[in-house]
Amino acid sequence: MRHDFTNSSSLSYAEYDTVDKVLTVMFTSGKPYRYADVPREVYQELTEAKSAGKFFQQYIKAQYKVIQ
Repeated sequence: MRHDFTNSSSLSYAEYDTVDKVLTVMFTSGKPYRYADVPREVYQELTEAKSAGKFFQQYIKAQYKVIQ
């Protein structure tokens, strides 16, 4: 599943792998980050957040492990 952020100054898009529970976040800088064991609900909340960048900083960045 992929969601494009058209009104975010920091996030370009997010992709979610429902089988492996991996969230990939692509920043507008072109740098991707992958996070392990992210519940589908967190991905859904990110896509619905008023500010995707703030939601990412508060609920994803420090909460989930970055993977290669």
